[in-house]
Amino acid sequence: MSFAQTIKHQLRRLAVEANALGYFFRFRKTQFWSIERLKRLQERELGFLLAHAYKNVTHYRRVLNDRNLKPQDFGSVGDLTKLPIVTKADVRQHSGEFLACNSQNFWPVPEATGGSTGEPLRFFVDARSAGAGAAALWRGWSYAGYKFGDKVAVLAGISLIPKTENVLRTAAKKVIRKTVNFPAINLRKGLLNAYAKKMIGFKPNFIRGYPSSIYFFADFLKENAIDGIRPKAVLTTAEMLFPHQRKLISEVFQCDVLDGYGAFDGGTAAYECREHNGYHMFIEKTVMEFVDDEGNQVAEGEKGRIVATDLFNYAMPFIRYDTGDMGVYSTEECSCGRKLPLMKKILGRTTDTLRFRTGALLSGLSLIHIIKDFDVKQYQIVQEKDDLLLVRLIKGRTFTDKDAERLHKILSDSIGKTIEIQFEFMDSMPTMEGRKWKFVISRVQTQTR
Repeated sequence: MSFAQTIKHQLRRLAVEANALGYFFRFRKTQFWSIERLKRLQERELGFLLAHAYKNVTHYRRVLNDRNLKPQDFGSVGDLTKLPIVTKADVRQHSGEFLACNSQNFWPVPEATGGSTGEPLRFFVDARSAGAGAAALWRGWSYAGYKFGDKVAVLAGISLIPKTENVLRTAAKKVIRKTVNFPAINLRKGLLNAYAKKMIGFKPNFIRGYPSSIYFFADFLKENAIDGIRPKAVLTTAEMLFPHQRKLISEVFQCDVLDGYGAFDGGTAAYECREHNGYHMFIEKTVMEFVDDEGNQVAEGEKGRIVATDLFNYAMPFIRYDTGDMGVYSTEECSCGRKLPLMKKILGRTTDTLRFRTGALLSGLSLIHIIKDFDVKQYQIVQEKDDLLLVRLIKGRTFTDKDAERLHKILSDSIGKTIEIQFEFMDSMPTMEGRKWKFVISRVQTQTR
């Protein structure tokens, strides 16, 4: 890296950090604004973004012109349905058309998704968006009582562990200052025992990480009667948090578990507060839509695809970006006093559905309800072929051969008697190269869609 490039990199870093702290103090106030005032703020930011995108981004100028639209034709968030949904494939194939011609004016920061569901997506966020995203994270943690300087133990894979070349994570680490990482890779007994000793000595105020990793660690602590880790709260993220996981984690660490949702490529986030009425959506920075397959808004209480518009990313705008996640929104007001609208439930990813040659479908959501009544520590369902299902299980203490037979019958009744079902009982699950856990995998996704 040349001297000029080094200076530019450091300036970007400073821009992100300054934005992050400034936005954090701002967002602590705006979350208590009336919903009407918050929506006016959101619509004003949307108007600015559309005007910028039409003038400076090839993709959106072409899309609006093709539909005989101008930025002034969008008077509200509801008017976004006039635009098509943008997918990861669209961005991969035409990335240059999404990059603003004046992107360098906004201090672009290179980013990439973890690629746990396929090829990583590479994109840019600008300093304002990156800083606001960090502020949203800290505000979400503050719902659990987090304050700058608190000690945080991170039990997760590479997507949550700070990297020196990642400006946003570097900024977060500098502010937090007291973070210890426990990589969630090959979590075997010896490593878990070492983690337990290290965490007891560290005495974290908070534990943050993947639900599957923290649950597995908590189960190990319980099984081996290891005590002495008492955080104020556990902060889960990146994966679905299931009720049995929340229950055990809360029991072992004797504290509340607060879940969070984030789609960094979509620039969106939502966090639980201690009232557990849902996830407070970050509408000061993002528009979150819940839509059907045609891209139209679903009714309150109905599941929909989560489509996000990052209002702050001018370097590489994503407008109506399909996050790949599904959820349910609510118009209820949380009893905590915050006026931010709620996402009532997270329902997993749109790709978490297996399709068999019998015509049967098996969704990740249905698997949750099938397996929740069995004593299973961890599981992974893999569709190897359109007529073969592999069920990997780490058995709990009370799981018996009869339970395996009963589970086999339930699955067989669900997908058809002609589909072969194989069980594989394991001591530990194969890792996802340190990335978030994927409990439903199809090897034949493209053929069965």
